Amino acid sequence: MIDVRPVFYALGALLCVLSVFMLVPMLADLAFGHADASSFLISACVTAFFGVALILAFHVDDLKVDRRQGFLLTALAWLVLSGFAALPFRFSAMEMDYAAAYFESMSGLTTTGSSAIADLSIAPPGILLWRGLLNALGGAGIIVLALVMLPFLSVGGMQLFRTESSDRSEKLFPRIDQIAGATIGVYSGLILLCAFIYAALGMEPFDAVVHAMATIATGGFGNHADSFGSYPAPILWAATFFMACGGMPLALFALTLNRGPRALLSDTQVRAFVMFLVVATIMVAGWLILVGKAPIFWSLTHAAFNVVSIVTTTGFASDDYMQWGTFVVMMFLFLTAVGGCTGSTTGGPKIFRYQVLAMLLRRHRNETVMPHAVNVRRYGGRPVGDDVVRAVLVLFALYGVTVISLALGLAATGLDVETSFSGALTAVSNVGPGIGDQIGPVGSFAGLSDTALWMLAFGMMVGRLEFTTVFILFSRRFWRT
Repeated sequence: MIDVRPVFYALGALLCVLSVFMLVPMLADLAFGHADASSFLISACVTAFFGVALILAFHVDDLKVDRRQGFLLTALAWLVLSGFAALPFRFSAMEMDYAAAYFESMSGLTTTGSSAIADLSIAPPGILLWRGLLNALGGAGIIVLALVMLPFLSVGGMQLFRTESSDRSEKLFPRIDQIAGATIGVYSGLILLCAFIYAALGMEPFDAVVHAMATIATGGFGNHADSFGSYPAPILWAATFFMACGGMPLALFALTLNRGPRALLSDTQVRAFVMFLVVATIMVAGWLILVGKAPIFWSLTHAAFNVVSIVTTTGFASDDYMQWGTFVVMMFLFLTAVGGCTGSTTGGPKIFRYQVLAMLLRRHRNETVMPHAVNVRRYGGRPVGDDVVRAVLVLFALYGVTVISLALGLAATGLDVETSFSGALTAVSNVGPGIGDQIGPVGSFAGLSDTALWMLAFGMMVGRLEFTTVFILFSRRFWRT
């Protein structure tokens, strides 16, 4: 059996940290003179109580987590933290029921961006800031998880990323914790820079801070019902740039500060990511121009913003792209299943896994034409082992099975085909808005049943944790070994 003491001890420590962050929106409510500050104080006390209780009950002198405990802790951290992060939504003046509150907190911590709040205009400032903080905490958490844990757990081929990042960083950052620390430093710096740029371009300081956290975390939680729809073109271009930054491997930014732009631009995954964004933007903008939907500059601005938002799984919207035509709607549906770079804050399958699939297709084609030729699989100049290929194929299989299963479950609750499929796809890919009038870019998930919200929340967590991390827990051998 698994020794769960280190797992619950770590969970207690995480809950204590979460309770401290709850005091930040409390102070915001007090500064704005809003009575909702008490909801955060109550939530912080409850969270801290359970955190301290777990620490005392499962105290260990030497906190060491092995492979199986790592799987369990990773899954439980998102489940438990989301449960307590939902308390401010439940206790606030908005009086959200717990299913909607849990959906909102899970969406924030997984940086999905889907919202069960129908009207953000009535949300207290503390709640708006709490949503941004959840995005920022979730983005930081997934960065550390991607750098420290998932590669060693061989999840979805991420051991290849571990090999590349450690080899490039060994002289500057000898240990993996130094890489994680430098990455979090870059992450925090980008949030501050983004907030400054937003404010300098005319965004209200409070909005600038919240939107900056959601932008770099590619979380998509904004302060307005129309997302970025009311902001001018300079702010949209700034958001596009910073969303793209959030979609790149943040560890490479730390190397860029020491070695120059070549460290970032020479990366195989980054080049493919940027090229994909450019091509997709040109296709959408070209369509809008050809069909006479809008002028050239407007088309380029909004095409770039929304393409980058969806590919990086941020979920912001500058316009109702459901009105841009069937071609764009279908293209955005496919873009939902792409994702950014490994080592970024984005969700989705990620660019490098599609590169591995393309490599396999090329090898299969070459072997079909020349069956006796020697074809070595390489990614970024490095040989790709069978373990990486197997992990990538398994992840795609689990991705497809999860989306289909979740879509069927949502359909069983009475939702239509469009809402069920796009809702499942956007939840598992951690994108945010779906397709259709109900959960599209100008809608929300507020009208869905509690059952649908619980299923979508689970889908967000499974997608965020790269599937294998969660599904391995359903194996009897995992618990008996």
